[in-house]
Amino acid sequence: MASIFLCYGAADSAAAEELAAWLERGTRFSVELSMIPAGETALTWFERGLGLTAVIVLLSPEVVPSEPRFEEWAPLLNEPSPLATVVVRKCRYARLLERRQSHFTLAERRRLKQWLQSLIAGENRILGVPAAVRADLPPRYLEALREAVCDRPGAARVPPEDALAVARHFADDFERVIWMNTYHRSLAGVLGDLAWRAGLTLVERLEEARTKVESHYDDSRYLLILDGPPVELTIGGRTSVLNTDLGAPAHEDPEVVLKEASARRAHEDLGRLERVLYPLLESGGDWDLASRLGSLGATISRDLHRLPETEQFLTALSAAARVRCDAKVTAFCEQELRWLHAWWGEQISASSPPLPGEQLGLGFF
Repeated sequence: MASIFLCYGAADSAAAEELAAWLERGTRFSVELSMIPAGETALTWFERGLGLTAVIVLLSPEVVPSEPRFEEWAPLLNEPSPLATVVVRKCRYARLLERRQSHFTLAERRRLKQWLQSLIAGENRILGVPAAVRADLPPRYLEALREAVCDRPGAARVPPEDALAVARHFADDFERVIWMNTYHRSLAGVLGDLAWRAGLTLVERLEEARTKVESHYDDSRYLLILDGPPVELTIGGRTSVLNTDLGAPAHEDPEVVLKEASARRAHEDLGRLERVLYPLLESGGDWDLASRLGSLGATISRDLHRLPETEQFLTALSAAARVRCDAKVTAFCEQELRWLHAWWGEQISASSPPLPGEQLGLGFF
């Protein structure tokens, strides 16, 4: 949780309580209310909140000096810690405050919340969102979408242009905006990408990994856009979820995917590998190519600590190898699966789990 210190005068108690409740709604903010006692001013009382994530000072006539002398305002003006000032009622304050990005009126509470979100958001807040965005949605309609999923946690099914508009126009309302295309993806693959986008690793079994991802998203103020077929996930809590369907990604040449993924071995490659591998296995196509794709997917997912995906690649490849009566690939998959299950603590006779970066034993590369 991000701790916020909010100080105010007695006459502004109702406004302070309403603002605190609004800031906490669906976010990771915990607001500590502190009433400024008679005889004190906001210019010294704010210091009691230093050391927390941020300080918010509500300005009104009772808590500021009658004359705005610079020497009295200097401690607040020069404070380097995250500090916001909010004018609740007309009063005399140092006009230098108006040059700060963290100076607001009470009517600008959305901007205040965005400023607070920026303090805890990652550097890259928009992840995986397609570049195209339609800019001609009616303002009233955009406002309704914002109230439904930005001002509070919510879920909705919307056309892709609406999802793109929310992702682009209102990203500042969230810690992160994550776009996930679910076409031709396994549950393990979806979980792997969601974990990657959230900065998590998944070394657990599939069900434990699902619980881990769902719990993290429930506790975070994200906008998650699921593009494509539904997936077996239950995400709510603080995260807002939009379901849409922009369509399946363009078909890629499996040979090109194999070459590029072999060179890069990145998170982005695992979805591409899934989308070309599984149709190839189902159709009974080029088996040598399919076995290379599956082996590479298992290697990359393991080295990137996405172990449910490793199991998914190996299981699919093993089943196809048995149909093909390919003893070498079958033995390879069984060995890797034994290592993997031993890593999870299962009582299976095995050597030891492969170390990250160790080449898998089939020797395709």
